[in-house]
Amino acid sequence: MKIYEFLNNDETINKIDELIYFDEKWIFPEYNLKEYLEIDDFESFYKLAKKIVNELNSRNIDPDEYDKDILLSLLDR
Repeated sequence: MKIYEFLNNDETINKIDELIYFDEKWIFPEYNLKEYLEIDDFESFYKLAKKIVNELNSRNIDPDEYDKDILLSLLDR
């Protein structure tokens, strides 16, 4: 699965939204999520999730103001 396919897959976007969190900076879990996520191409998924949290950090998004619309705007759907 290519990264652009993730951008058009609401289930995957929902999983990213569910798993990102804030602990002094935006973070995507680094422990093994392959079985939980049930995604064939986990490496591409993880790279995309890391890009998202890096963008949240670079934009200094306030965790109290975060919602899924911010995530969707980062994906430029």
